[in-house]
Amino acid sequence: MKTFIHRMTILSTVLIFFLTVGVNAQPAQVPGSTGGGKPWWKKALVDAGGALGGAGSVGSLINVGSITPAGWVAIGGGAILGGGSASVAYSSESSAVEHAEAAAVESGKSAMNSGNSRMSNKSRTSDNQNDHIGQLHNQIIADYFDKHSTYNRNTFYDFVISDGRVYPKGITPILTKKDYNQIVQESIYLRIPNDNDKIIEFILKYLPDNVNTQKFRDYLILLLNSNTQDSFNANLDYAEGKVRSENDLSDYDSFLMDCFFSTARNSADFWD
Repeated sequence: MKTFIHRMTILSTVLIFFLTVGVNAQPAQVPGSTGGGKPWWKKALVDAGGALGGAGSVGSLINVGSITPAGWVAIGGGAILGGGSASVAYSSESSAVEHAEAAAVESGKSAMNSGNSRMSNKSRTSDNQNDHIGQLHNQIIADYFDKHSTYNRNTFYDFVISDGRVYPKGITPILTKKDYNQIVQESIYLRIPNDNDKIIEFILKYLPDNVNTQKFRDYLILLLNSNTQDSFNANLDYAEGKVRSENDLSDYDSFLMDCFFSTARNSADFWD
């Protein structure tokens, strides 16, 4: 427990974010099959799946039984790089790029701690101890589209690697180009025919072994059938609480799921 608390303190200090307590929402009951849902909710879940994959890819390269403070930051950086790569790959159609550019301008109105630090100005408070991962995800996407009118996987990779907010000085980026490109390719594949079942399988591929796969699949179906932003947010809070109460998660597994839910929450605010 002391290691976990120390790790959280280091992460919060390095990335300069503060954590707040959110609401305990009940699930919104909505009708429909797995074919329902809004496109921006799909984007949010694809982003979150990319974050889960990026964090897990980095975690697979280190000893998760004795992770150093720098290791935790590297895993968080993997989540941001993986989630961002999925986001810009999945949403690289011209209309989505225009939306992202507009969101970048809007998010600039809500600066945090410095003039060039951005987040969605609709972002909700949360009891997720690592919600800064999703907040920084939004900032990176907004800043990238501020500087680039189109998506290029190599340009985005270099942009994130060179950005001091994701990998502070002394932290080595260890999400390999091979794993990064795999997330990109999978995200592009999800665009056509934009099928919910493919999105679910993409996320489940990166799910920690200690999380019940069938129950998590059900939560993803619930999220994809949300019919308003309020219902999506309520369903997300519900699923996050259930994952914690129903599974015996290690600090590492808990961090991976924090990355998933934080990215989904903040990305939904960004793309809406």
